[in-house]
Amino acid sequence: MTAPVKQVAFWSKNFADRSHAERVRIVEKSLRAIARGDCSSAFARSSVRYAKDAPCVRETREAAQHNWVLDEAAIEEDSRYDGYYCIVTSEQDMSDGEVIDCYRGLWRIEESFRVVEGEIGARPVYCSTEAHIRTHFLVCFIALLVMRLMQSDAGRLTGSRPSTGAIQEALADVVGHRLDGNHWIFDYRTDLTDALGDAVGVDLTRRVVSKGRARDIIASVRKPRS
Repeated sequence: MTAPVKQVAFWSKNFADRSHAERVRIVEKSLRAIARGDCSSAFARSSVRYAKDAPCVRETREAAQHNWVLDEAAIEEDSRYDGYYCIVTSEQDMSDGEVIDCYRGLWRIEESFRVVEGEIGARPVYCSTEAHIRTHFLVCFIALLVMRLMQSDAGRLTGSRPSTGAIQEALADVVGHRLDGNHWIFDYRTDLTDALGDAVGVDLTRRVVSKGRARDIIASVRKPRS
């Protein structure tokens, strides 16, 4: 079965800069391998792909078993394509700009899956039935939604969007220690915890919280947000 596709080529300065920096790193590794004389094993791992075996010594034209030199032609050829992408898509009704924007947005999807598997702990899955597995991932993606809402609220209040790891760490450190039968002390506070509390109408700036105040906070966070 075949499907009609369209191709979109574009250039990105950021990708060009990354490609150039990566090539510089590989050229340096190639030069070090040539100087050490161990290109054969390194070349097999593609870590020094800009080293080539020229069995004829350029200066004397004498034959040699191995004569590793820097492949300047390959470096020049690769540099011609720095920054260029070619996207193949079946969405022929989309404009070139829309295709490029969708492609650039793929990192958000990839980052979300990293968050689900990492901070939220979607894997490993300790379930066996299909219903339980589906429920497990449903809970994980609901947690991702809540995390995104917290990132959005904190970014709006602080002017800087925090990472999911920063939010997780901040909330984990907001721990109350019992002072007496009626009071707890909270000894951890940052601008991020203040912003997270402000976003849901909870005052996390208080160092000492009474039992009655704690009940009020729990009741307030259970109310649906407007």
